[in-house]
Amino acid sequence: MHAWLARDPAFASKVIAADPMGVIEYGEADSLSLVQAHDVLNALKSVASVNPRFSKWERYSPKGIAHPALIGALREIIVTSQTPVALRVLVLEAMKGSAIAADLSHELHAILIDDEAAYIVRYAAGKALTAIPKWDEWLTLMPTWLERGDETSVRLAIELMDRIGYERFDDCLIAHLVLAHLGEKNHIGGVLMNLERNLPFHRLHPVLDVLADAAGSGGETTFESSSELDDFAYRLVVRRLSTADVTPNQLWSWLVPFKSRDGISVATAELAQYLRAQESLRRAIQRHALFEASGDQSLWERAMFMSDRSGGLRPSPDIS
Repeated sequence: MHAWLARDPAFASKVIAADPMGVIEYGEADSLSLVQAHDVLNALKSVASVNPRFSKWERYSPKGIAHPALIGALREIIVTSQTPVALRVLVLEAMKGSAIAADLSHELHAILIDDEAAYIVRYAAGKALTAIPKWDEWLTLMPTWLERGDETSVRLAIELMDRIGYERFDDCLIAHLVLAHLGEKNHIGGVLMNLERNLPFHRLHPVLDVLADAAGSGGETTFESSSELDDFAYRLVVRRLSTADVTPNQLWSWLVPFKSRDGISVATAELAQYLRAQESLRRAIQRHALFEASGDQSLWERAMFMSDRSGGLRPSPDIS
């Protein structure tokens, strides 16, 4: 009701003052007049002073409040560390793609690299920066975050990289960010979801090469979360196999450092099914792993190692 009444100039000011979030959630907050944007901003500050968590952590992007004439008030909100987190995030989200984001790029950058700021605030500032075409500090920031290696820096790099575009970053950087994230104790889950889904198909091969090389040989890893690293690698392998064939040696090189989670991981089940359906590929890998690969393991040990890489590679009686 408030959102509908806010369209009427006779009621707009009072309605906005009474329920600014109603206007943002259900009204037309992307097309506010300057006066309305000013009123919404003041009302939000008032609401936030009473209830700092007024937005309930929902994501809103009321672009109408990012009015060029209000740049001073907007700057004060985002740069003041005492501003309630919900209000800072709301204003930062509104700036994404707006004309004033470039004018406030210095402030946005300062927020992005502020270790004292909440992650959600830094991420919102980063999103606003990703929408500025000529802002190009990412090639410096990403390696710096990887070198620092703390959970927040690595998470910011991974999640913002997906928004910026993977074409701007090399395979080693991407792979080592994954390794740094999974090597962190008690890391947050779901951070790699967009990367594993959105990494371009032509990048899967080289990124898998780096991951396999870094993870070591013989199926041993030095990472706390080796099972998560295994699952991540297998999901990339399955994506790669869905787009083009690979040679037996190439596929085996990706599987050797990792361990299958048959019965637990969807990706390992899909890989096993794929290998069972690709007889010539399966037999070539089996022949290499059992008879041609270097090492002094017994045939039984080689068979067990191979089966641990994928249930689809378990030897059958007619293998030769």
